[in-house]
Amino acid sequence: MWLVHRQRRWWTLAEGNQPLLWHSGHWWWKTRDGWFLLHDGEAWAYHRFETLEADGLVHPASGASVIYSKDLKRAEVRTAEGKKFVFDLATGEEAGTAT
Repeated sequence: MWLVHRQRRWWTLAEGNQPLLWHSGHWWWKTRDGWFLLHDGEAWAYHRFETLEADGLVHPASGASVIYSKDLKRAEVRTAEGKKFVFDLATGEEAGTAT
């Protein structure tokens, strides 16, 4: 795949006008529906969780989600099966289960 470096960011020259962007250590995929974070080859969409007043990501196919704490030190992962886990973002270690 061909890459272009523009304004301190790496872009791909993908077919179908759906470029990939390397930003903040992650690949982002631009589609007509918006930007998606690629994680393990899967597209995750940004989501604002209004009731929690928090930002996060949602896996559109499964409904799994990642919700970031306001200080960005922890993240709650909600699986498609409804399980909830909390992770320390500095270490990547599990910091307990959410209630």
